[in-house]
Amino acid sequence: VERDRTPKGERNGRATITEAAAREIKALLLRGRCKQAAVARFFGVPVHVVAGIARGIRGLKGGTWAHL
Repeated sequence: VERDRTPKGERNGRATITEAAAREIKALLLRGRCKQAAVARFFGVPVHVVAGIARGIRGLKGGTWAHL
């Protein structure tokens, strides 16, 4: 049985952002100068999308885009 069969990033049919946008969001969050809500408004996505990327950066359960 193969592991990690779930499509990652843009290949996931439920993705709401591009890989380039996810990288940019990740960079903004790592700098620590922007709040998640402000980043979400800028990119036009719900806050939970940005929060998922933040959890992925920290390696927490439920993190998204952690493969970047």
